[in-house]
Amino acid sequence: MAEDKKEQKKVKELEKKMDSFLSDYLLKGSKNVDGKIQTPRYETGILLLDALTGGGFPKGHFVSIGAEPGVGKTTVIVDACGHIARGCPERDIYYIDIEGGATPELISSMGYLDVLNTEDNPTGNFYLIKGMQTIQEIAKLLKMAKELDNTSIIVIDSDTMVADQIALDKDDLGTSNEAIGANARMWSKNANTMLATVRNSEMCVVLVHQARTKFKGGGFVTTVESAGGNAAKHLSSVDMWGSRAGWIGPDGDLINKRAEAVGCLINLTTIKNRLTTPFKRVQIPIYFGKGVDNSWAYGGWLQSHGETDPVTGEFIPYLEVKGGGYNTFYLPFAYGEKVRGSQAVRGFIKENEEAITEFIKNHGSLEAEAASEDEIIEDIVGVKPSIE
Repeated sequence: MAEDKKEQKKVKELEKKMDSFLSDYLLKGSKNVDGKIQTPRYETGILLLDALTGGGFPKGHFVSIGAEPGVGKTTVIVDACGHIARGCPERDIYYIDIEGGATPELISSMGYLDVLNTEDNPTGNFYLIKGMQTIQEIAKLLKMAKELDNTSIIVIDSDTMVADQIALDKDDLGTSNEAIGANARMWSKNANTMLATVRNSEMCVVLVHQARTKFKGGGFVTTVESAGGNAAKHLSSVDMWGSRAGWIGPDGDLINKRAEAVGCLINLTTIKNRLTTPFKRVQIPIYFGKGVDNSWAYGGWLQSHGETDPVTGEFIPYLEVKGGGYNTFYLPFAYGEKVRGSQAVRGFIKENEEAITEFIKNHGSLEAEAASEDEIIEDIVGVKPSIE
């Protein structure tokens, strides 16, 4: 009997040790509105970006976004970081700006100066990091952020420009023939360690890819792809690709003349998504120096959703667009409200954003659309509208 009790005690102690050991490795998640378990995420505040990624930037994962220069990927990520900084004031954001695109002027013009950490604002939790460029420095930051456990987002803009300190220490600065493919080898060497550091943490690392154009078929066919090796791409659980769809004019409509544009409309497509369905696509409007305009997303949803008249059987969209620029809202708090012009539509949506947000939550949600094969090819090839 004594031996049995001793054995039972030993088993319980082992079970306790096993539970303690596995506590850091077992599945963690939170239930969404449908009651399903999903990876916890940071909502970016960009409605269609959240729809595309399945709810925001996932904790404990890498996310990447690639596009040609000038498409607006830095603006999108800065806008997302600013929103997350406000929504999670107890956690820090580190934006490693290697290329110099994320400037204090841009962050200020987008309205996030209140969260930007500066000498005048030492309590800000949005850190804009300049001068950090080597993989060794970035790895050290990741390790310290993991140990402190107070970080939400780390952005590397861009992974293409990350250097290896080993090459910098050489007399030729790594410019010999051996340097060919050095960037790819550097990421391949460090990828597993960085992935292990980020996993089981509360932070998400965002990799910004630069693009390069490759000419094939004697120069008659061009493809646009992320620069660098595959190791950095394989790190990401969500990989997005952006291409410009058109220019936004002063009145909010799409135009072909770049000189008159106040913003641009971009296609954003997930070419990989381990957390939800890949090959989804959204169109996100970016206003120069101001960021993403969510009213476009609301307007599109209101036009495609509605209710059926019980008497006539007619489908009535929540936002009906007719010729001559006349638009009618059929919402409980604005039934029959008429406005003229797309700019007036977005103005009305912004004025009633809180009520419309609540209405959409109660009647469904914003969703990314499945991208056709032609659309995916278009985004990767980088077909652009005519420019005058």
